[in-house]
Amino acid sequence: MITNYQDYENKLWNIEKQMRTSKAILLPTPPKEELIPIDLNERKIKVPKSFIIVSQDHSAETLYFTFDRYFDGMDLSNTCCIIQFQNAKGEAYYYVVPYMDITTDNVNQKIIMPWVIQNAATKYAGTIKFAIKFFSLNAVGHLMYELNTLVAEAIIEQGQNWDLDNISQEEFVFDKAFI
Repeated sequence: MITNYQDYENKLWNIEKQMRTSKAILLPTPPKEELIPIDLNERKIKVPKSFIIVSQDHSAETLYFTFDRYFDGMDLSNTCCIIQFQNAKGEAYYYVVPYMDITTDNVNQKIIMPWVIQNAATKYAGTIKFAIKFFSLNAVGHLMYELNTLVAEAIIEQGQNWDLDNISQEEFVFDKAFI
């Protein structure tokens, strides 16, 4: 936990300057994966049990969230967004959401945004905990808006983690009978 409000604002300022969430369009079509709904009124992320994330994966799985573009008069597409998470060993990280798609489901005024699951999240098999934060700062870095979800959980399934330096590569023997 950051100790004081000024340190907190400074950290958000640095995140926003590092990589401001931008608007984009998912091309050529919406993701084929299941969209994970976020109910902003209840602040709940409704994580399905249908997707699989495996330990040691890196950028192999992308979760796509969908939620209302407008919440209590605020256009969330004008905010910076981060996903704060703890991996199965309790190590804390954050992921800066690179873009929000406001076009694909514009009829319903929904935003679709990705979380590319990287190795900090998949280092260990077990339960990962995460929450999503939307925020905006004024020109001098003071917090003007902040919206947080409740903590959600997902399972990182056990994968195989070989030490490649200590195993032998199987030799490939070409069989001339297949020529």
